[in-house]
Amino acid sequence: MNSTNGEEGSIKHSDLLYDYQDYEYDGEAGVVPLPQLVPVAVTYGLIILLGSVGNTLVIAAVARFRNMRSITNLFLLSLATADLLIILVCAPIKVSNILYFTTSFNKKFLLNVKKQS
Repeated sequence: MNSTNGEEGSIKHSDLLYDYQDYEYDGEAGVVPLPQLVPVAVTYGLIILLGSVGNTLVIAAVARFRNMRSITNLFLLSLATADLLIILVCAPIKVSNILYFTTSFNKKFLLNVKKQS
C-alpha cells in the first residue's frame, strides 16, 4: 500500500501521526493521582531502605573481620561504599523531584512555608 498511488484504502503518512491537541486529560497538568504515586514512593522507599541496610552490612563485615580483607572483598567494599553513596544522595533527590513536580502537595506546602516566613 503506497499513499502516493491514490488507491482507496491506502494509508497516508499524515494518518499515522498523532495529534496531541486532540488528547483529553481530565486532571490538572503536572499532577499525578495518588494511586499512581503510591507504588513509585513505596518502591523508592524499599530501594533506599534495603540498599542502605545491605550495603552497610557489607561495609561492617569487611571492616570488622580481619580475615575478610582479601583483594576481592576490598573491591566489594568499594562497590558497596559507592552504592551506599548513590542510594543516600541520588535516590532521595529523585524522590523529591517526583513529589515536587507531580503532586499538588508542593503547592500547599510552599504556600504554608511562605505564610510562616
